[in-house]
Amino acid sequence: MVGWTGILIVLFYFLLQYWAIRSAGRQTETKSLLSRPFIYSSSVAASGSTWLYYGSTDYAAKYGSEFIGLYIGIVLVFTLGFPLLLKIVELAKSEGIKSISDFIGARYGKSFSVAALVTLITTIGLIPYISLQMTAIHYLFDVFGGSYDPHSHGEEIDSHLLVLLMILGIGYATISYSARSTYFTDGHDGLLRALAVDTVIKFVAFLFIGIAATTFLFGPPAEVLNRVARYQADLPVRQMDVSVGNLVALVLIGASSVLLLPSQFYLTVVENRSEKELRTARWFIPLTLLIAGLFVLPLARIGPAVLGEHASADFYFLSLPLYAGQYWLGVIAFAGGLSAATTMVIFPSIILSIMISNDLLPPVLIRRSSSPTETRDFTRTIPNLRRVAMLGILLAALAYQFTIFGHVDFTRLALISATAMMQLLPPFLGGLFWRRGTARGARWGMLGGFCVWLYTMVLPTMLDMTSSLHADGPFEFSVLRPHALFGLEASNYVNGLFWSLSVNITLFIAGSLSRSATPLERIQASVFITRKRLVPECRRQSPAECDRQSAQGDNIEIHWQRTNRPRIQFLS
Repeated sequence: MVGWTGILIVLFYFLLQYWAIRSAGRQTETKSLLSRPFIYSSSVAASGSTWLYYGSTDYAAKYGSEFIGLYIGIVLVFTLGFPLLLKIVELAKSEGIKSISDFIGARYGKSFSVAALVTLITTIGLIPYISLQMTAIHYLFDVFGGSYDPHSHGEEIDSHLLVLLMILGIGYATISYSARSTYFTDGHDGLLRALAVDTVIKFVAFLFIGIAATTFLFGPPAEVLNRVARYQADLPVRQMDVSVGNLVALVLIGASSVLLLPSQFYLTVVENRSEKELRTARWFIPLTLLIAGLFVLPLARIGPAVLGEHASADFYFLSLPLYAGQYWLGVIAFAGGLSAATTMVIFPSIILSIMISNDLLPPVLIRRSSSPTETRDFTRTIPNLRRVAMLGILLAALAYQFTIFGHVDFTRLALISATAMMQLLPPFLGGLFWRRGTARGARWGMLGGFCVWLYTMVLPTMLDMTSSLHADGPFEFSVLRPHALFGLEASNYVNGLFWSLSVNITLFIAGSLSRSATPLERIQASVFITRKRLVPECRRQSPAECDRQSAQGDNIEIHWQRTNRPRIQFLS
């Protein structure tokens, strides 16, 4: 019975998403202009609302109020960092940028190698996160069936027919949508509307659960507080002091996720159509995260007091209403959890497949052309590449689940992927503020930081805790233990973040200073850093005259055409 209920919820969810996508095309222009700022803001909040379900509660149960660091970082970007956000959006529009790989590659002289490396890092880095969402769907069905500790079924992930069918359905929907457009450069109102619906489902469901758990599921609020106090009094004394290192790392990760996650960059920057939308998001996103975040810590305290220590903290949102016998609320919670996981499988996979088919594989195809001057039509090739890339991403994420030993730590896997995205931070910010940054420095830094990330964060998830490498380090050099590199005794994500960024920044600076920037890199640095007012291009002068004039000063502007050929003009 529970299985069929879950299937009905899944079918209803996909029908709702289909309606959201189809209805966007039927909306009048006036209604679209009125509603789009809120649709845009809701879609941008999609990633933060998923962390509410899979990450925040578990982290709060272990470390207390430290979990707010991630939300503080997101809020800081939309408040104090708002001028920088406006600058990035303006740059993306003027340069015709459609992805995070385009942005970083364009800054460093329209470098194909930099864009390809960004694509490669984001693809590999997000595999654990997509795998995490697939695992969440699996566990969601188990908890809905009455198992409050889905991890207890064994160290390996069971073969589950419903979950397999669900993942196949998600894969089919994802591949079909991602391959339907060859370029994916125009605004996709249907996709934004579907993500906005997802965000509404997640927030409403989480608010229902939070209000119910604190007011009536287990008695009046005073009775619930007494029950939690009695439970904690019986526990051994635990230090729940806030770690400054953990908090700072979470703030940095939260702030960076707004722009460095490929899906978030696309939503926040590429899909933006006006400053009004950004200004709506400036208050809408902090407000929604604040309201929903108020219930994270109460759920993290009520969960173990009611369900015991063995229940999975990541699924308190579903376990608590089911334990209280409120099946109707459990259905709402299941829908919210399903929406949270499915969103972060489908949309990041779509964006990654587009980046792969646009920035990673086309340069290889062009080089393999029979003649340098031959013009080839890739309109049929690109969608096929996109389908293959999508299939590879989903299969890799599915396979990654079987490399994880024992208990699946949702918070840890999410932070592993987030730290991988942080390897884009030095070339991203350096490109906006440091004129001498070059493509060589960006490549060196990202490669070095990525290798350290693999060693300090990914490798430990594939090792048994008793393995010699984990316990003693390679060749028994204890200072090289992956989880405590050079003796840094900190949480796994602080250790990985600190050393990977340290290596990344060092190599970025060293590589950039090792040789002078190329003329095209200097021009792009002027565009990205100076950001002078756009003017009509100099059509009256010949290309040679424009090139001659550009050498007279830095007061220039670049207009990139689809051929990637710059046209330079003076600003009056």
